[in-house]
Amino acid sequence: MYNNNKENVIYSICENKPGRWWYYTISLCIALLLMGGIAVTIQLKNGIGVWGNNNSVMWGLPIVNFVWWIGIGHAGTLISAILLLLKQEWRSSIHRLAEAMTVAAVICAAVFPIIHLGRSWLAYYLFPLPGLSAVFPNFKSPLTWDVFAVGTYMTVSILFLHFGMLPELKYLAKHSSGRLRKKVYSAISGNWEVGIRNILIYKRTYKVLAIFCTALVVSVHSIVGLDFAVSILPGWNYTMFPPYFVLGAIYSGLAMVATLVIPIRRYYKLEYIIKSNHIDMLIKTMLWCGTCILYFHIIEAVKACINGNSFDCVSFMMRYSGEYALLNYIMLICSLGTIHLLWISSISRCYTAVFIISVLVNIGMWLERYIIIIHSQSYSYLKGSWDVYHPTINDIITTMGSFGLFGVLMLSFIRYIPIVSVIDINKYNDN
Repeated sequence: MYNNNKENVIYSICENKPGRWWYYTISLCIALLLMGGIAVTIQLKNGIGVWGNNNSVMWGLPIVNFVWWIGIGHAGTLISAILLLLKQEWRSSIHRLAEAMTVAAVICAAVFPIIHLGRSWLAYYLFPLPGLSAVFPNFKSPLTWDVFAVGTYMTVSILFLHFGMLPELKYLAKHSSGRLRKKVYSAISGNWEVGIRNILIYKRTYKVLAIFCTALVVSVHSIVGLDFAVSILPGWNYTMFPPYFVLGAIYSGLAMVATLVIPIRRYYKLEYIIKSNHIDMLIKTMLWCGTCILYFHIIEAVKACINGNSFDCVSFMMRYSGEYALLNYIMLICSLGTIHLLWISSISRCYTAVFIISVLVNIGMWLERYIIIIHSQSYSYLKGSWDVYHPTINDIITTMGSFGLFGVLMLSFIRYIPIVSVIDINKYNDN
């Protein structure tokens, strides 16, 4: 079953020692992770006063990072689950990386609501667990919605990733060179065996999981959008926030997929597996999402100016003239301006340019979350309560630590798990 050149190349990535770039990169990521761990430890010891949060801006950089990381995870589910149900061939070579990115991003996101509680050791109060104190979570609280939504999304995403890797894990369990590796791969793959009947059951179950994941794409980030929409703050109480957040999440996630796929494809020389038409379809999907996000920005501007609510109008205009105006302009250029350069064929065919644009898009989408969350709190109804938010060094290091955690998780995945699905490249071997 596993004897062609493509499969040998994929498995060799797991078996052979990685290059120096891998050790240098993971060392940098571990350093960032340790720095982030120290910053979180200081915060747990001294309280959230070490952050830049103030009386007006109660949701600071941790919630910005939470919303952004959750968004990053959505493209993995889109590429893997939705395109599987739509029988799109171009998902075959990149969905495994996208699924791994989903799990890594959701783990990074889950850290921030916990540390944002202040007393993180009491996080179990958010779960409906029986206890002597009979304390149950407040189901009217958006924080409780996030716990259930993100918890469900993480569980299903891990199951979806693990189930899709079963054939490769079983092969590695039989053919790996080291004893420890064989035992680990064997334990992870369980009793699954390659066979016609098992393959049929595998494909059916995989589609069922894809249906669950497709529903979660819409529900999870809709709930994150409702965290803001149910409030009364100017700039937040918009009914368009759930679809706006879903599309923004997919957009930033697709950009992250491109950021990962393009250098991995080039370094491992996988051009005949991750083909040009696969990257082109990824670019077209990014362009579609970028155009939809531009449409939502236009709707937001029109609604703020003509809905008769002077507070919404003032809050919107302050984005272009207030303390956060520079960040707002950078956000517009990065998230809405650079993506449309890909309409030019000479740029979209240069994958180095696509990589740079995808990085800029993610910077812009992070700044968009920053503007939405921080700006609206800074300029509320009472002018006397207006206050500018300034992140502290602890905020910044904690954010850097989340990138270190993401890098460690992704590099570990690339090192030990096949980054392309063998079953899928067998299916589309002649394409």
